[in-house]
Amino acid sequence: MVSENVESIFLPATYKIEEARVLNGSQVSDLKEVVSYESLYGGVAEVGEKIEVKGKLELVLNERTRERYYRVLIGSLEGRGGEYLKII
Repeated sequence: MVSENVESIFLPATYKIEEARVLNGSQVSDLKEVVSYESLYGGVAEVGEKIEVKGKLELVLNERTRERYYRVLIGSLEGRGGEYLKII
């Protein structure tokens, strides 16, 4: 579910998420955001909407705050057109 979309109108579009579930792939508990380098997905989802995404799972290490979490990246070279974000 989208919890914040303030940065979604920029590139990369960033959506903060909560209550995330991994349906396929590595199971992680601290999935906090979806980032898209595909302009098609900018400004698409509103706060409170449920989304489904397919992309590359990345570990984020913030050296300043020492925070560690995961995000899903849409628009990676590995995805080659198979990645998406859709409202469910």
